[in-house]
Amino acid sequence: MTTPRSEFTVQFLLELAGALNDAGEPVALNQARMERIAAAYDVADARVAVLPNLVLAAAGRGSPTALELRHPRLLVNRLDRTAAIDKLADDAERAAVDPEQGLRRLDEIASMRHRFGAAGVIGGHMVLTLGLALILQPTPQALGAATIFGALIGVLKIYARDMQTVGVLLPITAATLISALAFWFAPDQTIDGSMRILIPALVTFIPGSLLTTATLDLSAGEVISGSSRLVAGTMQLILLSFGIAVGALIAGVSLDQALTNEAANTLGDWAPWLGVIVFGIGAFVHFSGPPRSLGWFLIVLLAGAGRAGRASAQSSTPYPDWIPMSTKAPKRGGVMTRASAWDPPVLDPRLTQSVGLFQFAGLTSNRLVRYVFPDEASGTNDLTLKGDLAESWQASADSRVWTFKLRQGVKWQNVAPLNGRSPVIISYTTHARLY
Repeated sequence: MTTPRSEFTVQFLLELAGALNDAGEPVALNQARMERIAAAYDVADARVAVLPNLVLAAAGRGSPTALELRHPRLLVNRLDRTAAIDKLADDAERAAVDPEQGLRRLDEIASMRHRFGAAGVIGGHMVLTLGLALILQPTPQALGAATIFGALIGVLKIYARDMQTVGVLLPITAATLISALAFWFAPDQTIDGSMRILIPALVTFIPGSLLTTATLDLSAGEVISGSSRLVAGTMQLILLSFGIAVGALIAGVSLDQALTNEAANTLGDWAPWLGVIVFGIGAFVHFSGPPRSLGWFLIVLLAGAGRAGRASAQSSTPYPDWIPMSTKAPKRGGVMTRASAWDPPVLDPRLTQSVGLFQFAGLTSNRLVRYVFPDEASGTNDLTLKGDLAESWQASADSRVWTFKLRQGVKWQNVAPLNGRSPVIISYTTHARLY
């Protein structure tokens, strides 16, 4: 039998679970929390089922089931609301708040105004974009362009926050607009510069928290919620990618060029560290961080950046990325040492498809045909075939039979010809017998 208090408790559980869903709480943790809260309010037999956009609860077996349907969040939840919801849930686990009072607090949290207003949303996004651009180390001119694009995204978020249809289309619309502008007006007129302007402005649309929550749900066995969140996050990434591609095409840039992005330190080693601090301040303002938490927020970001920096330094190599070709005339003889991450099982390329073997077989064995060498190629995409062991070749009318004319005088490196037969013929007949 339900009592007025249990009815208020069930309603409180419903709305609190929905608020925690909005804040990004994994379903498994959310449901376990609701069970502890129900026990704290002496409704230990309560039934609670939590899904990303739906919560069901009943005071016990045979009691009426209440339902809370939540509309999907269009934009990332604010930090101050998330902190307030988590504080309320902690109080509820200790039964330190009456269910009716808890419902009123939830209403107050939902109506909380952004701590820094519309100017904070726009200015904060502009500052966090500047910080991320510093981490990516673009040219000084590109920093200004990225900051302007960050402010533009902030304006679009203000316009879309209360309009569900516009909010759904905002990621792809913003990606298309910023991509087209970045590829049109890159200050240094390079594709690389365009990407360094484009990425910081769109970073807040990347569904990192949604995909993380999906992973936690799936690892806890919550297949429905984990799968739905994973699909939603993946779809948002696809829409962002599609928007960037459309913007590049509008600006007349090929997708191959648009994906080119090589790191370049153009500002100095201080830029990424300053960028982390600027990014943290901008994110704190944009997402309305709770009072007296900025210092901790920056400490966590700097600790993460320091750990990533140490890992990068440990994995770096003293050798240059590219060693230019020697200007000395080639000569026969000598020793060449080459390292391999794989140990080849055998040294006969006819007996295995091992990656470890073929790193060496390419240096010691010939093929019928080969691709052109770098000094013969017309460009990086030149895949012209040239004869190696074959002087020429031609196909039958139906292309099912190929005839190769072999070079004369071919021999093993250290073995005499076998009964006058070509080593090429011997290799192919042996291969045919093996397979």
